[in-house]
Parts: sequence; C-alpha cells; structure tokens
Amino acid sequence: MAPRRIYQRIDVPAGLELFVVFFFDDMPYMGQIINFSMNGMQVVLDELLRGIEPGVELENVHVSTPDGNEKLSQLSVQRVDLDEERGETRLGLAIDSIDNMSRIWESMLAVQAKQAEPRRRKFDWSASERAFRIEQIPRIPGKGEYTREAQSERLNWLRELTTDPLTAIENTVIEPELVVGNIENYIGAVQIPLGLAGPCRINGSHATGNYIAPFATTEGALVASATRGARACSLSGGITTRVIGQRMLRAPQFFFENLQSAFEFVDFVRQNEEVIRKEIAKVSRRAELTSIEPFNIGRIVHLRFYYSTGDAAGQNMTSVTTWAACQFLLKALQKTPRIKLQRYFIEGNMSGDKKANFQNLIHGRGFQVTAETIVTHEVLRTVLNTTVEKMVAGQYGSQVGATQIGMIGYNINFANVIAAIFTATGQDIACVHESSIGQFFIEPYPQGLYVAVHLPSLVIGTVGGGTRLPTQYECLEIMNCAGAQRAPKLAEIIAAFCLSLDLSTGAAITADQFVQAHDKLGRNRPTSYFALESLDSAYFSKVMRRPVKRVEPIEAAGESGILTKMAVHEKKKPVGIYAFGLDYEGGGRQSVVVKLKPLDREVIEIGANIAQLSGDQGLIRLYYKSKQALDFAGCHLRELEVFGHPHRLLAKFRPKVFHTEVDPSRELYMLVMEDLSGCENFNSVENPELWSKGQVLGVMKNLAEMHSAFYGRVERIEDIPSLRVWDRARMLETTPFFQKLLEQNNQVFPALYDNDLYRSMSERLKRVSEDWMFVDQHPKTLVHNDCNLRNACLRNGELCLFDWELACIHVPQRDVVEFLCYVTGDTISRDDWLDALETHRQALETYSGQPVDPDLYLRVADLMIDDLLHNRLAVSLSAHEYRPMPFIERVIKTARLFREFEA
Repeated sequence: MAPRRIYQRIDVPAGLELFVVFFFDDMPYMGQIINFSMNGMQVVLDELLRGIEPGVELENVHVSTPDGNEKLSQLSVQRVDLDEERGETRLGLAIDSIDNMSRIWESMLAVQAKQAEPRRRKFDWSASERAFRIEQIPRIPGKGEYTREAQSERLNWLRELTTDPLTAIENTVIEPELVVGNIENYIGAVQIPLGLAGPCRINGSHATGNYIAPFATTEGALVASATRGARACSLSGGITTRVIGQRMLRAPQFFFENLQSAFEFVDFVRQNEEVIRKEIAKVSRRAELTSIEPFNIGRIVHLRFYYSTGDAAGQNMTSVTTWAACQFLLKALQKTPRIKLQRYFIEGNMSGDKKANFQNLIHGRGFQVTAETIVTHEVLRTVLNTTVEKMVAGQYGSQVGATQIGMIGYNINFANVIAAIFTATGQDIACVHESSIGQFFIEPYPQGLYVAVHLPSLVIGTVGGGTRLPTQYECLEIMNCAGAQRAPKLAEIIAAFCLSLDLSTGAAITADQFVQAHDKLGRNRPTSYFALESLDSAYFSKVMRRPVKRVEPIEAAGESGILTKMAVHEKKKPVGIYAFGLDYEGGGRQSVVVKLKPLDREVIEIGANIAQLSGDQGLIRLYYKSKQALDFAGCHLRELEVFGHPHRLLAKFRPKVFHTEVDPSRELYMLVMEDLSGCENFNSVENPELWSKGQVLGVMKNLAEMHSAFYGRVERIEDIPSLRVWDRARMLETTPFFQKLLEQNNQVFPALYDNDLYRSMSERLKRVSEDWMFVDQHPKTLVHNDCNLRNACLRNGELCLFDWELACIHVPQRDVVEFLCYVTGDTISRDDWLDALETHRQALETYSGQPVDPDLYLRVADLMIDDLLHNRLAVSLSAHEYRPMPFIERVIKTARLFREFEA
C-alpha cells in the first residue's frame, strides 16, 4: 500500500474569515475554515450537525477565499466531532480530485499573501465630527461601467472600507451586462427565499387552467396560506378572472402668470390632442396615448396623460413620451405670447406613481382586474375550518375597523401576494404601494360563500425592466407569462392568488388559527412542551415525598430573570417562575417555586433581536461572531448543574432544591426549590437603601466564604461541565464586540456613556491584553457572575444567591464589584468602597487559608469595574430599550463613581 502523502497545512490567521458552504440533506450549511492543506481542511460549524458521518460525499461546495469564491466539485467527510458544550461541529473534509487540489493550492497562496499584508483600518464614516473637502469624500469606483472587472473593483473597494469578505453578495448568476438600465454601481445580488404557491384553478379570459405562482418572501406561513386558499377555491370549481382594462398615467405640471393663461393653455391642449398623439407616436411604438385630462387650480395646470402600454408596465416609457409631448407644447407656446408660461415640471405628483391614493382606486393605473368564486359549505368546513356565518361576521367587523382608520379600499393582505410575486418576477417593487389597494368582498350564497376581489391599479409588465433578468424570467416562465402578449394573464393570476390569500387569512382569523399558523410555520417547529397542568397534587407528592392533597397557584415569588422575561416574550411556552402553595395530607402547608428555564439558543436569539434593533450591521455581525464566547451559551444547563454540585459551601449560599428535571425532547429544564420571597431584602433592586452598611459588610464575608470553596483550585470543580472560564484569551475574542457595543451606547445613551467615558474605556479595551495578564495572575474560583440585588437576599441573616445561569470561573472580585454597584449609591465614599473590598479580601484569606496580595487584589478589582461596564452593564443597557429596567441607570452611575475612586 502506497504511503499517504503529507501536505503542508496552513492555519487561517485570526481576523481572516474563510468559509465553506455545502448542502447536506438538502439543507445549506456554512462553516469557518480553521486550517487546510491540498488534501483536506478542518471546518467549524456554529451548530450541532447531527446525522452526518465519515464517508458522506458533499456536493455543491463553495469555498470563500480572500479574492472571491471557488466552487469545488466534491468533498468527502473524513472526521466528525460534536462539541455539545460549545454547540459546535468540527469536520475534517478530504479533497480527492486534482482539480479541487489546484483550486485549494491557489487559496493557500492567497491566505499566505494575506498573512503578510497589514490589517487595513476600517473606514471612519463619522463625517459629522469634522468638515470634509469635496476631494476627501470617497468615490465609488467604476461609475457607469457594467463589466465583471468593474464589479470586482467596486467589491474590493468596499471590502477595504468594511474589512468584510462580502462573498455571499458576489455569488450571483446575474452578469453585469444584464443589469444595464436596472441598477447602478452593481456589486452583486440579494437572495430571497423562493417558494411555490398553488396550484390554483383559474377560469379567465387570459389565464385558463391550473397555475403555480412563485412567491419570493421571508414571511413564514404566507405560501402555505395562499396554497390553502387556492386549494379551497379549486375544489369549489376555480376562480373566474377578467381584465377590465389597462392604462398608465404621467402628470406634468405647468405654472402660468395668471388664471387666464392657464385656461387658454387647457383649450390649446384640447384642440391639439391629436397632434400631440402623433408626436408621442414618433417616440414609442408601444405607448399609445388614450386621453389627456387637465386639472386646474388657479394658475397651475396638471395634465394627466393616460396611455396604453401593452405588455410593459410603462413607467419609464411614459415618462419619455410625456417629456416629448411637453417639449412640443413648450415650442408651440413660444409662438403664442398671450399664454404666459413661467415654468414647467415633468411630474407634479398627480400620477399616483408608487403611492397609495384614492385616484388610483377610483380611476385605475396599470391593469384593472377582477376575480370571483363561490366556496362551498363543505369546502369551508373541511379545508378552511370555518362557516359562512363566521366569515360574514368577521368581514363586517373588519370593514368597520378599516373605515375607522381610513383604509384606501378594503382588503386583508393583498400586499403579501403582490410583493412576493413582484419580487420573484422582476416587477418594480416600489409599486406595491399602489398595486395593493383594492377591494375584497364576500357575501352569503345558497351554495356557500361568494368571494370577489377588484385590483384597480396593478402596475405590472412581462417585458422590459427587471423581467429580463435570468431568475426573474424563469419565474415568469413558471406561469407561462414571459414575453409579449402575457401581461393580462399575469394580472389575472395575481388577482386569483390575492383572492386565495385573503380567503385563507380571513378563515384563519375567524377559526382562531391565525396566530397558531404563524407560530408553527413562521417561527417554531412543533414541540410537545411541558404543560403547567402537570403540576398537580400527584406530581408534587412524588417530588416532595409526602402526600399532597391540594395545589394552589399563588403569586410568583419575585420576578423572572431578565433573560427569562425576554424569552417568554418571544416564545409562547411555559418559561419563568411559578409559585404554588402545597397543602399536605394530615396538615401543614408549604410554598415552593418552580423555575422553567429557556434554552440558551432562545436567549442568544433574543440578544440577536436586540442587536437587530440597533440597525448597526457591524454590531450584529460581531454579536453573531462572539455569541458562543459570551455568558449565554449553556445558560439553560448551568444552573441545574450548580444546584446539583455537592460542595457544602455552594449548598449554604444557594436555595434549597427539592427536584430537578431535564427532558431535551420537550425543551424542559426545570427546578423545584424553596420559596425565598419571605426572606429579608428579597428582590430589592429598586430599594437598595434596605441594605444596611453592616449587612453589606456581612455579604462581603459571605461571598468570601463561598469563593473560598474553589479559590485557586478550579481544577477541582466537578459536575459543572457547562462552566466557562473568563480569561485573557476569551477577552481578546470578545473585545471587538464590546468595543462596538461601547460605540452604540455612546450614541444612544450619551448621558450614561458620554464621550469622556467612551474615550477612556476605548483606551482600556486597547490595553486588554496587558491588563488581563494581571487578571490571570490572580487566583480564580467559581463566581455567581450575576451577583446583584435581583438575585440576592438574606436568609437567616446570611447571603442566599439564586439565578445561577451565568455562573463561571472568574476572579472573586467580579461578584464583589457587581454587588457593590447595585447595593450602594453615588453618595458612597471612597473609604467605604475600600473598606468593603478589604473586608472581602481579609475574609478570603481566612476562609481559603491562602495569602491574597492586597495590591494585586485592588488592581484586579479596578479592572473588574470596567469589565462590568463594557460587558454586563453595556449589554443590559442595550436591552433596556427592549425591556425597561429602571434601576440600570443608577447602577451605571455608581460604577462610574467607582472608576473615579480607581483614578
């Protein structure tokens, strides 16, 4: 057997993001390449990819390189490692073909070249802070050029400004030459998911038969709902459609010296309409002028030019022809001095172009099309789960609401169909405004429910514009609507699917299925969640090992944690804190708390939603890049593991737990524990004055005793596999995200993160590598890492901490600094601050039996203030807009005061 050849392996340097994209089980996956050679590569996926095994052949593989994308014919899976703790999959991929090896060789050379290049500084877009001269404003290269070279030049220019690879944007089938007249400064394409709705049986004058419609959308349940409505209509005999007419409108405006000149101008136009029609025919074969309708308001005249434009939508075409007509009129007026024209504009905003308006509803613009069907009683019951009576009642109330808000026309969601088909077929998407107005009408019939729609302003075309682009042309081909003589057919198909969707949506509302459908198809996969009804006397008898005769739900013992509250808001399943009073057989009563935890991925997604609200794409990208390094990963497991650890000091300072339950198939992670609501200073985050100075110093000693359990001996921590270590390496990994978050808070909350604090903390983040060398010199231990007044109380005079989901291995000062920020105010003196720190330090020496260097202790405590400000408090402040936390501003001000003590 020939020996296996060993190739040089290249590690991908930090900061250079290379990705491989492949399909497995018809689903796309993307992984980051960490190293590769000519015969293989190692890839990390930010998710657990179960079911993939060594020997699987991966097809349709793309590898991003610093200079673009490379498509590989085939790769095979050589090794699979699932990291349950990190939620990652590591793949070893083998490269077999000579062709693939040569492509990888070129990529290796490109990576080596990039390693030698200095990292470019991201372009500073904050132009408002200084005045630019015009020559200093950056210019997009390749203006007016539609070539691959110009496209690459613009992309490379953008990559230098953003330091982003932009590989997905570049990966498109649209050649630059094809988009002349559609877009400028072309760099690539945005991909929108494309689905098929239907089939729908249509009995039209142009569309006859069963039709499938392509929908380009990101809204879950839309395609399914339109398909359901189409099925109901088809089973009832189909939808009858008719095109009423088609015309396009352009409306220039003219300003005259007085009313007399304006009226004489209108007479001149009416007398010369046939001449104007001939002038327009010289410019366009397709745009046929049907009428000119003037509108006078004093000395101003708007001329509404109505055209028939055939199979083209006609907005651009009629702009050109109207301009030609206006040029003819201007020359004619020069020979008529008594008509005193002052100025003219090609558009006076009376055409209704790209705006919802009553003119288009009444008179139409584009295609006017109508459709009708009768849905039988049987189909209403079996397919739509509703009745004629419910639909009519729902329609009546809905029309009252539409009238009250001033809706133009009446429909439920025509815009969904029109936007989806417009996007798929290359129509002018901005015309969704006017095209979506119309009427949806229902009426009880003996056979069932009569349904009709009217679309008076459907601006569409099957030639010109974006319809000739390859993907859009294929979508038109799906409906046999590509090319000339097909626009009326497209109008009838759109009308039929608008009817189908409004019928289905109205039925879902009346059958109380609307939210459930969106929740099932638009958000979640069906899961058999744990039911609160299961918490009955039999359940608690088993848990408490004592017969329970009655279970009484009582007011929750305190609020759910911030993370839990946000997850509850986003996902409707039993999550949070629930309190119950248990009455035992033979007498006695006890209250307990049941805590149902959200999954870490739900919490992480909440963070992503908050980042999305900022609108800062850089922040969003860095959040996703850092999400596994932040504290939220594993948070649904960590508290259960901490509560299951046998160390006596953990048991001393945490709630008593009666029962834990884990069932991943039901997303169940549950604790049954003691009710602490009767303890002193419980949930006092809004009332820190309840804590006396003596109690605060007592907490310092309690924390020291708890920290001594593993102080300098973290290797002895067992049974908590989800624990993460905060150290220099992890800080370096997350610093770009924290810096971007700092910038965001400086802009959104300038009173809290003002320019002075922003500059100071930015400098601190630049020194993070040096500073955290000192942090790592200090012994670490198990810390609570969320040690604030929301999660603390005094039980029998001593500290009790709950909500351990963010626990980690860290320096003990992390808990101390956070607790003091919450429990003290901005009137605390430096002496009291130092007294509290020294109390903890001395107690830590006593309980651990180890010396704690005072200077190193204080320096690390100072560093933990900034760690709190750029990490936990900065994240909480971002969430503050999403879920208000009134205490957060006070805490940040206190932390800032501690920074002054540090100075």
